[in-house]
Amino acid sequence: MPPARRPSRWNFPEADPDRVRWLAAQLKVAPLTARILVQFIGQIGALHWLRRRRTDVERPFRMWLYPLPSLVALAGWSYVYLTSGWTYVLYGLGVVASGLVAFAVWNGRRA
Repeated sequence: MPPARRPSRWNFPEADPDRVRWLAAQLKVAPLTARILVQFIGQIGALHWLRRRRTDVERPFRMWLYPLPSLVALAGWSYVYLTSGWTYVLYGLGVVASGLVAFAVWNGRRA
């Protein structure tokens, strides 16, 4: 199936398949790019942070050939993220920024 092209104009009483397909594609890809950035790339960063900064934390697991597997995963997820389109990249960065603001507010109330 060819990728959905962006409709020129919205007219909701008409159910044009191109418009519906385009909207469905937007609703699927945007949350996926945010998840790639927040969860997958974030976990890779957290793993490296824990191993370098928190040597006191017990590690019940070992990663063979550390850090090669996580760097390969980082390269793969970064490729998927950056080739998804700049609209989605900005959406993912917006999700991260809103999460940082929410964390700052939450952390400010605790202190």
